[in-house]
Amino acid sequence: MSLSHEPLRRAACAVALACGMGSIAIADEAATSPAPAQAPSPTPSAVPEGWRLDGLGFRNGKSKIHLAGYIQEDLRHYDWTVKGDEEGSLRAPTDELRRLRVGFEGNLGNMTFEFVMDPRSSQAPDRLKDATLGYNFSKSLHLLAGHFKPPVSQEYLTSAGKTDFVDRSMLASNLNPDREWGAELSGEPGRVEYHVGVFAGDGAANTYSADTSVAFRFGVKPVKGLLVSGSFMQGDVTPDPRVGATEPSPKGAHGQTATGYTYWNRAHVKGTRRRLGGDLTYSRGPFRLQAEYLQLGEERKGQGSTGQDIPEVVGRGWNAQVTYVLTGEKKGSTVTPGKSIFQGGFGAVELAARVEGLKFDDTGDSSGFAGYGNRARNIAPSGATSIVAGINYWPSNFLKVQGNALWESYNDPLIAPVPGKTGRYFSLIARLQVMVP
Repeated sequence: MSLSHEPLRRAACAVALACGMGSIAIADEAATSPAPAQAPSPTPSAVPEGWRLDGLGFRNGKSKIHLAGYIQEDLRHYDWTVKGDEEGSLRAPTDELRRLRVGFEGNLGNMTFEFVMDPRSSQAPDRLKDATLGYNFSKSLHLLAGHFKPPVSQEYLTSAGKTDFVDRSMLASNLNPDREWGAELSGEPGRVEYHVGVFAGDGAANTYSADTSVAFRFGVKPVKGLLVSGSFMQGDVTPDPRVGATEPSPKGAHGQTATGYTYWNRAHVKGTRRRLGGDLTYSRGPFRLQAEYLQLGEERKGQGSTGQDIPEVVGRGWNAQVTYVLTGEKKGSTVTPGKSIFQGGFGAVELAARVEGLKFDDTGDSSGFAGYGNRARNIAPSGATSIVAGINYWPSNFLKVQGNALWESYNDPLIAPVPGKTGRYFSLIARLQVMVP
């Protein structure tokens, strides 16, 4: 059997990029290392004015602009196959160039800006990721406009380059809005955080987006290290018109596990789409605990088989996760090694564990036949749960290696990968990430 050279080529590309980043990192670390004590110069040099080189960017006083981005290569191993899927197309691929982000970000005084994209042709029409302009009036008031993530799930608002696991939870992957054009006001007055925004929809690059939507997120810090937040987003969904006898594509949410197996197909929806969620984060030194709940409801006005109104569909997701940095570094938005391998150190190591679940059902009574069709009045409830154990390793501030072990289960034996077997389905996932430090 012949083997594809594509994974090897991508790995070589990542290693070459890592070597380049390593040269820059070594230079930066050398520049920031304490210099030997010297006698003071009798005539102090003047401080240079204007823009100057600063790592992978430029700085001028408090203003700066620098490169941003990362590349991720994922490898997967399964101890199971989907019955009847000889080519493995109903699971995520065993090797994948998962993400390629390139761009820049920075600020000019109080004005902020960011532009990030994925240039691969395979990502069309979703090449544009973030394109924003903002203005900091104060810590309590920031205005942001452009193409970005609406403020809902705390996990989805975390960059994919900084997540604690290779794959986001099912809640974050299936129930959240995607990036959209809009405007938002946010701030942190005292122990409170808030985000309020208006958006053109809830996913500019997809075909199942809602119409104009509003979103807000509110958080409070009752004690040091603890943030408790709630979120809300609402908009109306308008189905595409029929073309002759051809059915339009359904616009409802779908259910898919981290391994790429779909256990809930999109339903035909029309009317209000509403998200309501809550989450908490507790951090203390190298330890972090996070938990989240998110509910998505979608009305189905006139979406029955004969054009009648049928009960709305609701997806309910939850997760809880804990991480601990064994090497002692403080857990922030990411982990920065105290001493990288390029400084003669070991890097940083973190352990992670997560439990989660996501279930879909309709809000009508359960009498009568429960079907699986996307226009069924009584849809059979379908859900999945998973347990994930992981390890994260940062050899330096521009390299990250992740490994996850997953055990997935399904509540309905008829929609499981192997009918009759609800679980547990075991998988291994590894990731190499090279990023701009």
